[in-house]
Amino acid sequence: MARHGSSSVNGGRFTPPAAPKIGLYESTNGGASFTLVFSRAADVVDPNSANGNDFFRGGVTKIETDRTGLGPHDPTRLYFSVFDYGLFRSAAGGAFEQVFASGRRRP
Repeated sequence: MARHGSSSVNGGRFTPPAAPKIGLYESTNGGASFTLVFSRAADVVDPNSANGNDFFRGGVTKIETDRTGLGPHDPTRLYFSVFDYGLFRSAAGGAFEQVFASGRRRP
């Protein structure tokens, strides 16, 4: 199910109550459960506006893996884009670093 449920055409544009935080999730048990490992601020929903002012900022839109230059025991490197923030990659120790920043930033 998508974050917003149904489309904006039929009035489903608002983020559902108690929806999970948007970001990058990881499973270490074959998909039985997932844990949020990376997130950036999303738009704050304004229920008094026609569209909620909820425009997907902060959502992960693409994920790629890469093993270039890594040893056989090194973890696979992740690259992922975060809408309105830029491109990030996994770093040593489970951290993430920004590789490219989006040119358009909202306050």
